[in-house]
Amino acid sequence: MLRVGNIIIQSARPFASNGSLGSFERIDHEGDHIEIRTSHPDSEDTVSHWLRFQKEVEIIDEDGESKSCRIAVAYSLDKNDSKNKNLKKNSPPWKITPLDHGQVSIFFPAEKETSNLKFHLHAPFASTVARDSVRDCESNRQLRDCLAELVAESLIDIRDKGMLTMEFLAVLPIQADNLSPFYEPVRETIVRAFNEESLTLTRDGSYAPATELYRGPKKIDDVLNAEGLSLLTNGEPRLWAANPPQQNQRDDRFLDSLELDSWGWEELSWALNNLDEDEQEVFELWIVQKDDAWMRGFYALLGEVSDIHEEYVEMENFRIVRIESDQGDEHVLPEEAFFPPEDGTDLPEDISFVKPSVYMTKAKKKYAYSFLEEIGVRAFDEKAMIELRLGAYASHESRPDSRGVEHYQDVKNFIAYWKKNPADVGMFKRHNFLLASLADEQLYWCTSERLCVDDPYLETGLAELNDIHGKNAIWEGYKEKLVESVLMDFIVFLKAIEVMHDLKIESAGVFSNPHSDKLSIDYSRRWTHTKINQDYSIDDIDQYLSVGSVSVARLIWIALTSADRKVATARFRPNQEYPIRQTDSQLVCHLKEYAWVPDKLGGFRKPQDMTKDDLPSDFPYDDRNGLLTAIGFGEQARKHSEEYNRKNHHAQNMGFESADEAEIGLKFIEIMKESGKSPEEFLAELKPTSDLQPSFPSKPVATPERRQERLGEQLSDAPEKEDEKRERSVRTTRGTVDPASRLKNQYTNESGQMVCQICEKEHFRKRDGEHYFEAVEALSRDFFPKEHESQFLALCPLCAAMYKEFVKKDEDAMADLKMELSDADDCVVPLKLGEQKTSIRFFEDHFMDLKVILEDL
Repeated sequence: MLRVGNIIIQSARPFASNGSLGSFERIDHEGDHIEIRTSHPDSEDTVSHWLRFQKEVEIIDEDGESKSCRIAVAYSLDKNDSKNKNLKKNSPPWKITPLDHGQVSIFFPAEKETSNLKFHLHAPFASTVARDSVRDCESNRQLRDCLAELVAESLIDIRDKGMLTMEFLAVLPIQADNLSPFYEPVRETIVRAFNEESLTLTRDGSYAPATELYRGPKKIDDVLNAEGLSLLTNGEPRLWAANPPQQNQRDDRFLDSLELDSWGWEELSWALNNLDEDEQEVFELWIVQKDDAWMRGFYALLGEVSDIHEEYVEMENFRIVRIESDQGDEHVLPEEAFFPPEDGTDLPEDISFVKPSVYMTKAKKKYAYSFLEEIGVRAFDEKAMIELRLGAYASHESRPDSRGVEHYQDVKNFIAYWKKNPADVGMFKRHNFLLASLADEQLYWCTSERLCVDDPYLETGLAELNDIHGKNAIWEGYKEKLVESVLMDFIVFLKAIEVMHDLKIESAGVFSNPHSDKLSIDYSRRWTHTKINQDYSIDDIDQYLSVGSVSVARLIWIALTSADRKVATARFRPNQEYPIRQTDSQLVCHLKEYAWVPDKLGGFRKPQDMTKDDLPSDFPYDDRNGLLTAIGFGEQARKHSEEYNRKNHHAQNMGFESADEAEIGLKFIEIMKESGKSPEEFLAELKPTSDLQPSFPSKPVATPERRQERLGEQLSDAPEKEDEKRERSVRTTRGTVDPASRLKNQYTNESGQMVCQICEKEHFRKRDGEHYFEAVEALSRDFFPKEHESQFLALCPLCAAMYKEFVKKDEDAMADLKMELSDADDCVVPLKLGEQKTSIRFFEDHFMDLKVILEDL
């Protein structure tokens, strides 16, 4: 062997069986780089390059003696392609590549030893008798552990040489390599080194322990750099781990084995939705510094959050919409911005338009546009122009001193738009754009719900009834400013936006009915979705009836003669097992009691004391809905008539108490005949019935054998269940209250049955005899910011699921329920679960506690 400089030349040795000679050269380059040149007499010469690490270690051999051993690990080297455009500047000329089969050497290759590693190992292992594999013994395990530590140490040097790239990770073992138990510690040591040492490559090109990094989808970390990630993770100094170019390759699977915290679409939406005011302000200031291309990517990213990954980002109150202004780029709230028209229309100067370059690209427009649209940015169209004009009235003085031509033109434009788009009537109800004249003769801007119509538009008499309904008459000056054709549309428009122009008969509960004691005999029984609790009246009807005014009487007369006949009757039952109890509605009771109907002489009489001939000409008699009969109109005159007496006598001979009762019997017979059913069938249907049991679905299996075979195939291909630990936001204060115990005490009756607050059925019992129920918080934390047992409901699993779906997931439904709870006078509160109308029934002290909580909000 001859050494020339750093080149060691091994003398020629026979390589072939025919005695031909070959040779090899080992060239030791700097930095543990070894070059091997081999000359073969019967084939082409070969050259290979290796990065070798070696060291002396001490072990205890099988005889119990301390033994010094030299161990080594060798990685295969290949030249970096200098023409590769993706190659970073100052990259080393060499890169480490994986071997197809890493060898294990014991001074000589152990031919049958399989490590499944992608690099070579060398150590003076104790071999089998055939000297072709490594024995599993204590001394060999010591050497194996030393090799594992040497591999971990080599990673530091590889990193410092600039070779610890994403491509290098393919050299390292992964779980799919199925290493034998003997070599598995090598993989575990490598993983531990990456978790504890600065070896994991980050997005910014540095290295850090894996436990200090986040790993997320490339689309997220392309937009959020380390600074953005820190803003959304409570200021933690966390970095992004670099992502491999492709998923499910060796480098990607190696990263999967590290303790990298996952930070993906769910975490992104949660972080943005839970920024407090200070954090939101910092985030908005950070966005201001970004260029248009970054903003476009940011919008597109958040568009994908909801459009593809079904996560919702609530950013309606963030000033993140970039617009162009005379002062340069600005950021405004979504509701303040509009998409510019794409037809080249001239843009108004006082409107905030989204800067086109932050969403107008072929690749990003779809998601960027959909995100901006979702958070409230609107297209600038006719509707937007109308809403802007309506919104401008919010800045008007509450007592305007002058009305310019511009206001009357606005009113004309509003009417014209409404006629073309009647479904958009709701937006006019929200704004105070109409003028009202008050008692002090001053003018005020009002919303439609605060106004009523009277002369000179309609003769309703409502203006004089302000003390009852609390609404002001619309300003009479519009009549002078609007031409006749527009004025007619103006009156119809006022009705459409619900300016008060008549008295309305509204639904009510039966418990304010004068005969509620008869109706609610079964009140304490179990209430279900089949309950009936119907009554009708006019708000403040007692006050209206006490006025003694022809105009009021006319309003009531019109409401009565145009109403549905059902408003005459109050009906109640707790569930369909009980009969429907009914009596006169509150409306009928009040109208019977008061002398409110005017006669031709200017007096007022009770309905039963009137006749059709007594009515003034502008009070047309129309009893097609039967309501005039229901209030007893003309009853006394009818009863005293000779015809009535004759009919009454005849009815009594037939077994009826009166002619009225006989007439009801005839109506019953007519209804029965119209139904086409026999008297027995008709009576059977009137009897209370239990809840119908739905039929169970049935469909025979056509080919059972083929179905079994197909299921077996599906099971063999089905993936094994895997678990993954994820961090979640946990409500830490929930344990400070115990609603279950309190609800159990409140909603268990004297018979020991615990009932659901909605369906009022008994909760099923568990094996230990205890009732199973769900304690569901009535409203979200937006309504209940503090913990308290009284905020929870005791529901069965079905009612709990429906409540969570139709109430807890619907902000409007929760707001409506809060209002119902706040306004309720009794312990049964109406509730709507989808299309099903039902109610929540409360124990009295529970109900009172909940109302106190709502009042303190």
